[in-house]
Amino acid sequence: MKKIIASICIGMIVFTGCGSSKPSKSEVKKAFTDSFSQDETKKLSAKETKQLEEYVSCFVDDIYGELSTKTLEAITSDDKKVRDEYEASDKENKAFDKSLEKCQSKLPEGGF
Repeated sequence: MKKIIASICIGMIVFTGCGSSKPSKSEVKKAFTDSFSQDETKKLSAKETKQLEEYVSCFVDDIYGELSTKTLEAITSDDKKVRDEYEASDKENKAFDKSLEKCQSKLPEGGF
């Protein structure tokens, strides 16, 4: 019986990435897009929505590989407190800054 339980546990770890899986790029993109949209006081036009999606896509595609699973989990967390209180590493913050600058051209002049 113990061998069966151990085998099941090992199988679960292998298939779930040691109990924790890295959020997908699409989950991270959705989290960033949702956070930008919620901060806006006005509805975004279709053009602005497309620009925001292009910006977020550029940013996430550029930075995704630089971020730890823990950071990505904080970004995609449903718990606002987790998102607000999480602090990325210095290395990740530098990567954020570099990506934000790189993707700046995707934003409209003057922002949203």
